[in-house]
Amino acid sequence: MYDAFIEECPLQYGNANAPTKEDVLGTLLLSVLAGQRRYSHITAIRSDGVNPGLLGMTKVVSEDSARRALKGMDEQQGVEWLEAQLSRVTSPALSIGPWILDVDS
Repeated sequence: MYDAFIEECPLQYGNANAPTKEDVLGTLLLSVLAGQRRYSHITAIRSDGVNPGLLGMTKVVSEDSARRALKGMDEQQGVEWLEAQLSRVTSPALSIGPWILDVDS
């Protein structure tokens, strides 16, 4: 699932010095898994020497690189990509029944 998440992402760079999709998306994933909610908190995981390698990353990118990457992505393509990813992880649960969706708003 993670490989498809990376592969299908519409993030594109024209600069050879830009970070890879693996590094940008891996950084964002590690940041979220660490409970962070702001780009500025990415700095807290920059010294992690173990987890990036487990995700096939070469480095944890800076908060500015992550921000620029998402800002440069086409919005419609990004929404379609995220919706496809959400469907990929939730659809299998729909074949398991019966179940109740309990939402507290």
